[in-house]
Amino acid sequence: MNKNKKIQEYLLGKVLPNKHDNIMGAVLGFNKKMSYNETTKKYDWLAILLFLDFRTGRVERYLVNSSNILPNKGIDYKEDLFFSFEGKKYKIFHEEEHVPNSSVSLTKIGDGKLNREFYFIFMSELARDYFLKFKSFNDGNISSLRKNTGPLEIAEIGNNESVGLGTGKISKIEYNLLKDSNEYKSKDFIAFNAHNFINIPKKNNKKMTIFVPINLKNKMIEKYFAHVNIQILK
Repeated sequence: MNKNKKIQEYLLGKVLPNKHDNIMGAVLGFNKKMSYNETTKKYDWLAILLFLDFRTGRVERYLVNSSNILPNKGIDYKEDLFFSFEGKKYKIFHEEEHVPNSSVSLTKIGDGKLNREFYFIFMSELARDYFLKFKSFNDGNISSLRKNTGPLEIAEIGNNESVGLGTGKISKIEYNLLKDSNEYKSKDFIAFNAHNFINIPKKNNKKMTIFVPINLKNKMIEKYFAHVNIQILK
């Protein structure tokens, strides 16, 4: 048995591919209460959503929602980077280029909850970025990618509004700042096309399938994904 076949059976099993031969991957969610002061019984909450792509065998994107908002930290809980121009300092922050619509802004999360709002933002980002361009990174942290890299292209969506498509555009200045940073690795922000261990043919315009946690529902997300030919199963 070749390597690709072994990985396919490991990820999908031996029976499942015959029933759902267009499975793309799965969204996994985790939520944990973390004690930080046993005396006063105070807790932090941590929630994580991630997308495991069965075809590449990689966690392609993930998003962290922590109730522990640290001072002087950015949306990815790491220090922001700044560059100087004509005697002034400017923060690297591409968030508004990716999603001018505040409803999917990463600045809206920070309560540590694995809820529908967090799910909506995560799924919207998968659609805007990964499911359109399928670019991979060494580290698929959505917050870091959206903060430190720009969209690959800008699309007009009507009413004088636009949205960024894809992630990973980076200038030489930004790359050098990441390279010199103590909290980032510059190689993590270089986009590449991951190898597909599982090749899923589209047959008769059949919808691609992804699995999501059964307790997370959002009709708007499901309608949008159906529009772009992706079926959500719980």
